Amino acid sequence: GGGSQGGDGGDGGDEPADALVLLTGRAAQAVPGFTVTDANRPELAALCRRLEGLPLALELAAARLRDMPAAELNKRLDDRYAILGNTETEDCAADPPWHQALRTAIGWSHELCTPAERLAWARLSVFAGTFDAESASRVLADERLPARQVPFLLNNLVRDSILQWVPTAAGERYRMLDTLRDYGAFWLRGLGEEGTLRRRHRDHYLARAQAADAAWIGPEQLTWYERTVADHPNLRAALDHCLTERDGHSALELAGALWFLWYACGFPHEGRHYLDRALALDTAPGPARAKALWTCGHTAINLGDTETSLRLAGVFRAGVAMEADESAVFAAAYLEGAALAVHGRPAQAAQALDAVPGTRPNTGRYDAAWFLLQATRAFVHVLTGQFVEALTVAEELCAECGRRGETWMRAWGDYLRALAALQLGRAAEAAAHARTALGGKRRLHDSVGMAMSLDVLACAYVACGHAEQAARILGIGEQIWHGLGTPQMGSPDLVAARAACEQQARRLLGSGSYETAFDTGYGTDLNAGITHALTPPDTPPPTSSAPPGPTG
Repeated sequence: GGGSQGGDGGDGGDEPADALVLLTGRAAQAVPGFTVTDANRPELAALCRRLEGLPLALELAAARLRDMPAAELNKRLDDRYAILGNTETEDCAADPPWHQALRTAIGWSHELCTPAERLAWARLSVFAGTFDAESASRVLADERLPARQVPFLLNNLVRDSILQWVPTAAGERYRMLDTLRDYGAFWLRGLGEEGTLRRRHRDHYLARAQAADAAWIGPEQLTWYERTVADHPNLRAALDHCLTERDGHSALELAGALWFLWYACGFPHEGRHYLDRALALDTAPGPARAKALWTCGHTAINLGDTETSLRLAGVFRAGVAMEADESAVFAAAYLEGAALAVHGRPAQAAQALDAVPGTRPNTGRYDAAWFLLQATRAFVHVLTGQFVEALTVAEELCAECGRRGETWMRAWGDYLRALAALQLGRAAEAAAHARTALGGKRRLHDSVGMAMSLDVLACAYVACGHAEQAARILGIGEQIWHGLGTPQMGSPDLVAARAACEQQARRLLGSGSYETAFDTGYGTDLNAGITHALTPPDTPPPTSSAPPGPTG
């Protein structure tokens, strides 16, 4: 990859050493059998000076040594400088006003591309971050650029260092450096195609978000997670485009379809930002607005804003009252019940949850609603002291998730099993469930889920007598809560349980040792801290003492 930090090309000698190493190293990768000889060394050194040691410019030049010797490349550069020196030329006006050496290198790279490659370069500038070949084909292809050509064009642009090939957890992807993207975007505007390409980009990523939403509760969840996280910069770019163009309906559809990214994958602040703006932009009632209201409501719960989630639950319930969507009834009951439970009103939460039928709906836009409702039901049972009932509901939830090959809600089921087992005096069992929950939540980077799993794990450890481990785990969890802004989502029951856990750990350890262990956890790299928390303590647990935990 290249940066655009300037190099002075050495210390005034004839040979810019670092630049020459970079140029010849890249050339050896690009050109089979390339070597530095006494004959080509002066031309290569001249090329480095000409391009002022700029890494990106050198990388582009190295790719072109496949097509012509260094002497020819230097001559082309001289011609290009002459063109750039003449501000009357149309060609100069077409280039963004950058550092001349970099403009030159990019400009002649552009000239040496075929017309189809130049068009692809311009159109690819609408992508942010990385993208896959399927996305490139969907967004680029039309009668001017047939889909069958796109894979070849991508390969050619990688060969010429316009694109970088990036292997990721979500498969093979491509990236364009910002400087090259800016150049492509400049040409795209010149072609008058920017609006068309931005709309195609938006439509493609909306379709992908909707496909992920539809498949989320199921065996492909982890695949969709990897893909959505890889697509995140493009999803963000599509949302920004919708808001800039005041396309409220598309913004609502996209932000609502991405509920799982905001709520389940650790981006509640970003989700709230987009949802609030989309809801303000398009106030017309309908399914898109309803889904966005629901999504905003449970994102608000994550952020501890239960007042907003309760208000949105009422608006959502009224909005879907006349819809034929069976799952919307469950979605409304879940949102109201969860907001009430987290607000510290479990009896009212139970009423809201009990107002829906026990059977799972077959169809609808809220596939996750039944699972979320069951999880909330188990949580409310814990808050009202019905621990056996809580355990039963949590185990049923885990079993159904197992049948569906699902990870995220299964981890909530394990968390709830931990809460219930802890209250039933089975602290070691609770710790095992909490570690399982933490492992599941970590796979999806569910920040709230990880923090809550760490809290119940600490409660279980202190009940087992592992006070130092409990203190350290409270410190690890505190890192996540600090980032979210409202510890324990503001739930009075969860706040009290955590306070009781800390108090018991301090009593067992003494305040000084507690602070040391807590600070160790708080200061640990989060990933390493979670790995530590997933490892069972070595010592056999002593006899259990009374568990701290949320009780009615």
